[in-house]
Amino acid sequence: MNYQFQKVGPNKVSSPAGFAVEAPIGGGVFYEDASGPLEIDSEWLANPPGMILYAKHRDPLQQARLEKALRKIVDALEFLGHRVEVWRDGPI
Repeated sequence: MNYQFQKVGPNKVSSPAGFAVEAPIGGGVFYEDASGPLEIDSEWLANPPGMILYAKHRDPLQQARLEKALRKIVDALEFLGHRVEVWRDGPI
C-alpha cells in the first residue's frame, strides 16, 4: 500500500493513515499509532548510506505489532530518502 506522508521534523514523518515514524540521528526508530509508541532497534550505515532496521522485538506482543507496522515504517523511511535494509536476525 502506498501511504501519503508529510515531513514534520528533520527525520520525522506523519501519515493521514494515523501513524508517525521518526529516525533520530542517534539511532533507533520510533513508530507511533493509535496503539501507542513502538521503538525499533536500528543502525545507520555510512557507505553506502542507509539504515539497518532490526525487525525483532523482545516482547512477543510487540513483535506481532512490529510485523504489522513494518511496511509502513520502511515506506516512511524511504520517503525521507533513506535506503533501508530489514534484518530479521540481529541484536536485541
